[in-house]
Amino acid sequence: MRTWNLSSLWAIPVQGQTVWLKATPPFFAHEAPLIAALAGEAVPSFWATATAVS
Repeated sequence: MRTWNLSSLWAIPVQGQTVWLKATPPFFAHEAPLIAALAGEAVPSFWATATAVS
């Protein structure tokens, strides 16, 4: 796990693999759609994204 004041990054073991969870504040909402648009071999794939709950 790594944290700083703008995000938290977690490596979580799941069924023999490592999946990554990144939590960010709402002003980074553009990040997931941007990464999805750039998807390819050098860009991570998503299982899910979620928006903040108010």
